[in-house]
Amino acid sequence: VEAIHSGLVVGTTVPSLIQVDLSKAKGIMPSAFSHCYDLESVVWPKNLTRIESGLFERCDKLGAAYGTISIPDSVKHIGECAFIHCESIKSVVIPEGVEYIGKYAFYNTDCGVITNIVIPSSVIYIGNNAFNAVSHAHGRDEKTATAKVPLRLKSMIEHNEVFCEHVVVTYYDDGNGGGENAGNRDAVFEISVAVANGCEAMGKVMGGKTAKAGTKLTLKATANNGYVFSHWEGPLDSTMDPRSPSIAYVVGEEDAQFTAYFISVADFESKLVVPSDASVYVGYLSEGDDVSGTIQAKVAKPKNGSAKVTVTIEELGLKKVTVKGDMDIMTGVFVGTTKDGKTVSLTFDMDGISGSLDGIEIN
Repeated sequence: VEAIHSGLVVGTTVPSLIQVDLSKAKGIMPSAFSHCYDLESVVWPKNLTRIESGLFERCDKLGAAYGTISIPDSVKHIGECAFIHCESIKSVVIPEGVEYIGKYAFYNTDCGVITNIVIPSSVIYIGNNAFNAVSHAHGRDEKTATAKVPLRLKSMIEHNEVFCEHVVVTYYDDGNGGGENAGNRDAVFEISVAVANGCEAMGKVMGGKTAKAGTKLTLKATANNGYVFSHWEGPLDSTMDPRSPSIAYVVGEEDAQFTAYFISVADFESKLVVPSDASVYVGYLSEGDDVSGTIQAKVAKPKNGSAKVTVTIEELGLKKVTVKGDMDIMTGVFVGTTKDGKTVSLTFDMDGISGSLDGIEIN
C-alpha cells in the first residue's frame, strides 16, 4: 500500500483490524484509521514527517500492549486530534525534531490516562487542549501526571490550556533563550485544506500550510473532469467569496481548516430536469391572468460555483419567454432577465421549482 486516503479505513468498515504495517506507504491522509477500535499497533512509514489530523481518532486499544506510543524520529508535525480518545496510551515519546503539535492531538476527555509527557526543545507550537484531561481516568482527582516543557513555551501553554489542572508541569531551559513568552513570537498555526468527505476523485486542493500569524495564503480548489467546484466552508470572513475556487486568507492566531465542496456535472444537470407533466403558473404571460404553462432549463458548462443557464417558460401554445442568467450551484437559485427587462428568480431543488417573474409567483 503506497497511499491511504481520508477515512479509507474506519472502524465500521474494518472492525477487527489489530495491526497495520505502513512501512511502504508514501502518503497517509487525515482520519485514515479513525474509529478502528481494535487497532493495537502500527509500523510507521520510513521518513514520515507528518502525522495527519484525526489519523487514529478513537483507536481505543492503540498502544495497549506496552502502554506507550512512539513517534518516529523523522516526524515534525502532529496534526490536531491525531490521537484523540486513544484511551490505552499511558505514555507518549515525542522525539526531538517535532515542531508542531496540533490542538486536541492527545486529548482524551475524562478517560485519559497519559501520565508522562516530555515536550522536546524543537517544539515551536502546541495547540489548544493538546494534552488536556490526560489524568482524569477512573475518577482520579490527584495530580498523577507530569509534563516537562521548555520555559519559552510557558505563556503559550497556559493560554492554550494545553494541560489540565491534574498535570504537574515543570519547565526547563532548553538553551534557546527568550524567557517564558518567547514561544509566542515563533508560534505557527496549521491552515489545512481538504476535499469534502475525502472524495479526491472530485477535485484537488492546495495552499494549506503551517505558518505564523499574519502570513497571507492563497487556497485553491480545482475540479477534476466530470465535476465542478461548488463552494468553500471554513472560517470565512466578509472579504472571502465562498464560491470562488481561489481565496486569500490571512493566518490568525489559531488553527483553521477549509473544506472544498464539488458536485458532479451530471448531478447538477439532473437537478434542472423538469418532469414532462410539470406546469407553472405565470401571470406575466397573459397580462395578469394565471395560466398553465411549462418550464424547461438548459445548463452550459458549470464552472467555479455557478453556471450559465437558459430557462424557457412557455404558455401552452401561445407564448414563450426565454431567460438567460446565472445559477448558484450550491443553492440551485437562478436569476436572469428577459429581453424586455423582466427579472426572473427561480429555485431548483428536489421538491420542484419555485420563484417569481418580476414579483409574479411561479410554482
